[in-house]
Amino acid sequence: MSTEDAPIRLSRRENARAELPPVGTLTAWLRAVGVFRGFFVVSLIPLTTGAFVAHQKTGLWNLSFLAIAQAAVWLMHASTHLLNDYYDHVSGVDDVNEVQTPISGGSRVIQDGLLSAGAVASMGWLLWLAGAGVLGYLVYAMEMDPLVTGLAVFGALAGVVYSAKPIWLSYRGLGEVLVGVTFGPVLTVLGAYVTSGEVPFSAVVLGGAMGFWTMAILTINEVPDYDADLECEKRNLVVRLGPEFGMLLWAGLLWAAVGTIFAGVVLEMLPGKLVLTTPIVFAVLWLTRGAMEKSEDLDEVVRLSRLTMFGQVVFWALIILSLHYTSQGV
Repeated sequence: MSTEDAPIRLSRRENARAELPPVGTLTAWLRAVGVFRGFFVVSLIPLTTGAFVAHQKTGLWNLSFLAIAQAAVWLMHASTHLLNDYYDHVSGVDDVNEVQTPISGGSRVIQDGLLSAGAVASMGWLLWLAGAGVLGYLVYAMEMDPLVTGLAVFGALAGVVYSAKPIWLSYRGLGEVLVGVTFGPVLTVLGAYVTSGEVPFSAVVLGGAMGFWTMAILTINEVPDYDADLECEKRNLVVRLGPEFGMLLWAGLLWAAVGTIFAGVVLEMLPGKLVLTTPIVFAVLWLTRGAMEKSEDLDEVVRLSRLTMFGQVVFWALIILSLHYTSQGV
């Protein structure tokens, strides 16, 4: 067979790109936005916590506005995942990442040939605009307080500046803090306000606890990506500190979340019955023992990441139950 007659062999990535569907399947899109990895719980928890705190304080429970707010938050959360996938493809970090886990490395719908990069970016911006529209309606319908409106705008922009060039704070070691503030106090304040028109200070304190826990989830999820992030200069906190100290930071953030609750009780910023969340202390103690030594064990890091996400649900449930049994309100 002559050279001219020899079949052209494409690499796996080139072949996938050649057969790329123009829009993709529903399953691919659900995978891209993070549905199968359970990440939408992370934005459900703080918003509903703030709503429940406000309900305990005022007796009001505006479920319509709460549902609209949650829809806006989920649209923007989905947008953030898509934009993050796209810009991590642009930087090359997901393309060179050879470590594949269920909790890190992006959704890989672009790398696996399920969706085109252009489609992912376009849908990311479309969902963001949809979320901004829903949020704008909420601001108008409620005649929202200017300070709360400012926080809502901050939250709306957070997903963009986290991922998108040229700001992309996730590449500058500021992404973790941005996520903690957004998925903490910003969402608890929004949840409280849309439910009752008021923002109890306890909603801010509980938002701090939620924010620390969400930062812990993000931090441990960055550990498996260390080599790829380092190579592509995605200088998040784990890259800046190293995997061992990244695991130590993860442990510290979990303890900060728990400590915020108990400090709030001691300082009388939170109701005393929140000591009913004490079981989470033993869970955190068990999770974080020997944290630094576990950074090299990929299976253990993945296991701890999943337990951290599940632990946030337990933490949230304990807080809600404690508030429910608080006779004097918040």
